[in-house]
Amino acid sequence: MKLVKNPFSKFPVLCQVLYSAWVELCEGMASACSLDEVIACHDAYLISIQRQCLVAPDKLVLIIV
Repeated sequence: MKLVKNPFSKFPVLCQVLYSAWVELCEGMASACSLDEVIACHDAYLISIQRQCLVAPDKLVLIIV
């Protein structure tokens, strides 16, 4: 039986997107001083992932046009 060590090993682009966004999230969380800053940091994290995966609304418009 083959054990899967890294579930993202077949998807290196996804792994790179998630890792780079995760690093930014951790840095933002470490410097956040209030709940509003934590929420803003998390929102930026989600937007970053969406943009890098080309599923953010602003990128879809550019692709379709």
